[in-house]
Amino acid sequence: MGSRQPDGVDERIRRRLTVFAAGVSSVFALYFMVRRVLDNSLDATALFIGAAAVLTGGTALWVHRKPSSRGLAHLVCGGLFVILVGIAYNNGGSTAPATEWFVAICVFALYLIGPRTSVVYAVLSSLVFAGFHLAGVMGLSLPEPPDPAYLAQARLGSRVATLCFVVFIGWRFAREKQRASASAHAARDDLDVVLRNLPQGVLVIRDGTVHSVNDSVVRMLDTPEERLLGTPVEQLFPGWAFDGGDAATFESELVSPAGTEVAVRVTPVALRDPRGRHVLLLSIEDLRDRIALEQQLRTSQRMASLGTLAAGMAHEINNPLASIAANLDYLQHGLGEPEPSAEARDEVGAAIVDAKDGARRIAQLVRDLQLFSIGEAPRAGIGPVGVEPAIRAALRLCRPQLERVDEVDVAVGPDLTVAGSEAELVRVLVNLLVNAAQAMAQADSPTKRIAIRAREEGPWVELEVRDTGPGIERGLTEKIFDPFFTTKDVGQGTGLGLSITHQLVLKMGGTIRVQQTGAHGTTFLLRLRSHEARAEPDEAERAPAAPGPSDAGAVEGVRVLVVEDDALIVRVLRRMLGVDAVFVTGGDEALEQLASASFDVVLCDVMMPGMNGRELFERIQLEHPAMAPRVLFMTGGAFTEDARAFLERIPNRCLAKPLRLAELRAAIHELGQAA
Repeated sequence: MGSRQPDGVDERIRRRLTVFAAGVSSVFALYFMVRRVLDNSLDATALFIGAAAVLTGGTALWVHRKPSSRGLAHLVCGGLFVILVGIAYNNGGSTAPATEWFVAICVFALYLIGPRTSVVYAVLSSLVFAGFHLAGVMGLSLPEPPDPAYLAQARLGSRVATLCFVVFIGWRFAREKQRASASAHAARDDLDVVLRNLPQGVLVIRDGTVHSVNDSVVRMLDTPEERLLGTPVEQLFPGWAFDGGDAATFESELVSPAGTEVAVRVTPVALRDPRGRHVLLLSIEDLRDRIALEQQLRTSQRMASLGTLAAGMAHEINNPLASIAANLDYLQHGLGEPEPSAEARDEVGAAIVDAKDGARRIAQLVRDLQLFSIGEAPRAGIGPVGVEPAIRAALRLCRPQLERVDEVDVAVGPDLTVAGSEAELVRVLVNLLVNAAQAMAQADSPTKRIAIRAREEGPWVELEVRDTGPGIERGLTEKIFDPFFTTKDVGQGTGLGLSITHQLVLKMGGTIRVQQTGAHGTTFLLRLRSHEARAEPDEAERAPAAPGPSDAGAVEGVRVLVVEDDALIVRVLRRMLGVDAVFVTGGDEALEQLASASFDVVLCDVMMPGMNGRELFERIQLEHPAMAPRVLFMTGGAFTEDARAFLERIPNRCLAKPLRLAELRAAIHELGQAA
């Protein structure tokens, strides 16, 4: 392929061609004007003046170059117009062959100057023709036309030149149309390349089905383009109906023909194609990376909050732990006395009650920490959440941070429940309480007070957290829920707490807003959907179940297989269960026992090394399906998403450690009776 000339060289060649054509035209015009003076051949002059005009204009059209000066274009067109008027007048007016070239002047003006100038020359030409005609009607004298025979020859030459001019113009316009069509095709190809390589997905919907897709959608759904073409839009976006107009941007699940689901944000735009048919353009943004990043941010904020809470949790655990240790020492010492007095026996009973109370307090703190550490709540975990138990759990977790708060006032309506996740509601409350405590401490408020209010308002529960801190500047209230925005000192906050609180409230179907109370504190108002179900009492407030008269013998005759890897828990369970219990430390041993002996109940820990509780249960379902309903789980905390999802999915009961004797025996007795 030959090399293309630079643009500057092409432009110089065009200019030289134009100047050359204009020079040749001028020579022709001057030559035939001299001939007119010598032999009075006006018609020949008119013919070749027209030819010169065609040559000049045609050359300009050929090189597709407008004159660089509009003044020069006006001068050329105006000069030719005046010359043609003079020639037409000297050759008899409207019958002169020169009048046929007024059309060429209009065409040149259209191309070289613009449509308005072309209209002006068309009007002037019409006025010239009207003037010649009016002069004839009024009998005004005009120069006599030349000899008819010569005039016929001149008119023939003029018409041949006109025909050539028209053919040339038609050819030129056809060539321009071809170039425009080629440019349009090239632009369409370029647009297709751009659309196919856009990072955002593009779907074109026509007549309710997919007409075209770009490569981003193909990669997004991991589905060949051929399978997507012709797919109904309702199949890709279940539950979404398009009414034919522009719709608001929305977030949805994009579902492929193979069933793959992708979280996306969709912006629909209604268009019409060149034939006037409705076309729907969908701009699709893949949200998977954003959702993963948000999850990472929530996890990092949760871990930062856990670190803050854990720093003061040692004190909260050490107090009841000291009570347990001291009471156990007292009991151990009392066992050495041969005949304890009645008063000593009463003290032993009181020591046992105090030790159990301390253990219950520690268990509740551990449960609260586990609840706070849960990540995304599974859908099965969404249900009625008691507002008061959630507030109590949050206050227990925040106790060290609230030590310098003068008063925490709680007023909650009776039996208030909301629809959502208990873990997420506790996280919301912890974030708001810690934020309030830090704000009052940083500003050194004279009166540090937090008020928590909850009341029912129709289908909503309004929850209010108010502090007496320094408040928030009015210009910042719109920004406090933005990620990484913080007014705290460097190192005192991540700027994620309120942002994630806002996301959690929205996820529960509620709203949160800040109410400014001047320089005397800040109020956060939450609105959460009410739930009709009654909340279960707080674990810490439940009275310990007193052993019934039949508890001691409730498990007698029930064959129990215990799967537990912790030796300390095994010793406790031996004392609690007594006889007819077989203990193994792993899943493989449990399967061997089930294959060789008969059991009524399997008591299994969830979190174990090697084969965990979920894997053992799945093996029991396959190898001993009759035993699967009689598996009773126990756990000190399901720390993984997999374990939590497993416990939510199965119908089997799971007991929380530390185990209560009455609850454990009752559960084993119930399963043993069903065996």
